[in-house]
Amino acid sequence: MARRRFAGRITARFFVRFHMGLIFVATVAAALVTSRVLLGIGVDSLMLRYAIATAGAYLVFFVLVRAWIFYVARLAPHDGHLDLPDSWPSGHGSGPSFHGGGGQSGGGGASGSFDSSVDEVPVLRTTGDVGGGKGGGWDLPFDLDDGLIFVIALLVLIAFLGGAAVWLVWQAPVILPEAAFEALLAGGLVRAARRGESRGWARGVLRATVIPFVLVLLAATFVGWAAHRACPEATRLADVFHGCS
Repeated sequence: MARRRFAGRITARFFVRFHMGLIFVATVAAALVTSRVLLGIGVDSLMLRYAIATAGAYLVFFVLVRAWIFYVARLAPHDGHLDLPDSWPSGHGSGPSFHGGGGQSGGGGASGSFDSSVDEVPVLRTTGDVGGGKGGGWDLPFDLDDGLIFVIALLVLIAFLGGAAVWLVWQAPVILPEAAFEALLAGGLVRAARRGESRGWARGVLRATVIPFVLVLLAATFVGWAAHRACPEATRLADVFHGCS
């Protein structure tokens, strides 16, 4: 099948897992930048800001996938090692134009923990009794129950981000070549498949990544809610550790 041959040749020619790793890192960076910009324009709610930053990063993910397709389309016609299926123009003019749509198969997009100051850690000091105990205790800058919820939320977000990253990189040989094939098919640059087989690259990437994105979105929103619960006046994660006495 032309689609499978094309995917195999793209995977053999390009470092698709490495490229997907770069796309993921850039997506996380986009979330951080978006959160900073929102904070600068007065969006102080952590929950709202993190939700918007995650959604914005997901859009950036699609832009980066589209840029990768453009890179492959510009390079492939001049690459003698990449035998494209059935038909490919000689490529003397400008780069090809693509049209949106959708593809298939799996991966995930994601975002980060949003504040560059999040690497600051709380200072824990032993004090007297905690909850009536007699030994040493912890002088936490927030209520113990709320602090526990906040820590759990952070761990959940880290776990979902890590899982999304691993899934994306692992599935990159499926996601990226499939998206490229659909874009080239829609642009008329590949005529190896029937017209009815075209599903569009954007739709396919959406179907492949929407579940990981939703999980990361929920986790990021959960972190914002938990941070507000632990420290209602906090506008950054660091404020939860250092601003609530």
